[in-house]
Amino acid sequence: MKKNITEIKRNLIERLFTILHRDYNECTIYTPGIEDIIPGANGITIKRLENYDYKTNKTSLRYKLHVVTINDANHYDWETTIAKFDSLDPDTRAKLERFINAKCDNAPADMPTTCIGHAYYFTLEGGEKENKSNNKNNKAMKTDVYTLGKDGFKRLSEHPELPKGTIIRAFGACMEESTWATTGNGDEIVKLSPNDSESYFSNPYNSLDEYCRPISEKFGIGFYYDLDAPRATDEEIAQAIERGNNFIKEREEEKNRAEEESKRAREEVLQKYGAIYDQPSGKYTNAVLVAKHIRQDLTNAFPGQKFSVRKADYSTINIEWEDGPTREEVEQIVGKHERNCTPDRWNADLWDYNDTAFTSAFGGVDYIFYYRETAPENKNVSLYTKPEPKQSEPAKAIKTEGIQIINYSEKAIAIIGDTRAIKDTLKTLGGRFNAHLTCGAGWIFSKTKESTLRNALSI
Repeated sequence: MKKNITEIKRNLIERLFTILHRDYNECTIYTPGIEDIIPGANGITIKRLENYDYKTNKTSLRYKLHVVTINDANHYDWETTIAKFDSLDPDTRAKLERFINAKCDNAPADMPTTCIGHAYYFTLEGGEKENKSNNKNNKAMKTDVYTLGKDGFKRLSEHPELPKGTIIRAFGACMEESTWATTGNGDEIVKLSPNDSESYFSNPYNSLDEYCRPISEKFGIGFYYDLDAPRATDEEIAQAIERGNNFIKEREEEKNRAEEESKRAREEVLQKYGAIYDQPSGKYTNAVLVAKHIRQDLTNAFPGQKFSVRKADYSTINIEWEDGPTREEVEQIVGKHERNCTPDRWNADLWDYNDTAFTSAFGGVDYIFYYRETAPENKNVSLYTKPEPKQSEPAKAIKTEGIQIINYSEKAIAIIGDTRAIKDTLKTLGGRFNAHLTCGAGWIFSKTKESTLRNALSI
């Protein structure tokens, strides 16, 4: 009986997890040779997903297998999916199945049972190595590192001791290349190429990974040593260090200027809007507070129009309404509650979200989605009409005969007397009735409201 796609995929993934002795539910494996089957690929990501069914009290497993391009040797989870196993044609799936099984067949027979790994490298711990510390009881573990290459698993060794001035080739995203050199201070390297804040490796100093490879074994983003290139001279290294130190100093000064400007802009926003919006506190999550602010804005801008403003998750707000104003009109009012969103320079699949002066002061969300229900022909037509203001009734005279305002304490005043006729007014003005005051029953107010009360009651 022919196996279906799910069975093939499950068998492949289970075999990979078993041969690697993995207890984790996900790993990415650098896999040279796979590009011969699927152009542009250099790795495999495997995922094992557990799904618990509360009704049957059973756990089921789902599997995902993606063929990927690993973009960064130092940040192993930076990968771009080239193809999902399920979407491959039968012939390609069969080739991939044979390829993975061949890798597993070539795995070392004496591989230890503990495998702690990440992409490209599988770190196998066991045995002891020379103890370099003064503590005789401190036994360091011997570490063997493997990578999954064209001929199965290959054991890696630490790079040789690199003399001062050894040229290091760096390869970043978007085909970026730069030249570095060892400084003679352990694995420290300094940038010989011009320094640039927008560069992939923007820091003028870096440190080589202990399993750094020669340039002849280049496979992706990272640093590679070049023993065939003429070494950098002491003078060139000294100049690079001086440039690097100046660059770090200038960048720090620029950062301080930006922070001062951000602080000044935030203070201006607080001064302008501080009396209108609440600032984030422990009472609200950002999205809850932002939803409250958006409702407030929409009520003031479009009185009479009904809106549904809901928090979708911790950083998303959905706004829905029928007919009324256009999306552009609504966005113009509430768009200030959304953080700045810019595409990541090195990975088009990622976005960076940064606070504006407004969102840093009053909270913000990453996404605001607008859903307007209207006829297609009215998509760009505003159907909102501001309601006519209601005719206000003449103000009733407030009788205050026999009512007094007295100092009750250092911070409070009290209104005493027959206040039954004006109790609603006093409540609206923020008063609190207390029948057990030392001066007799009355209304308590903060002293800051005394002038407001005297004007309202004409006392």
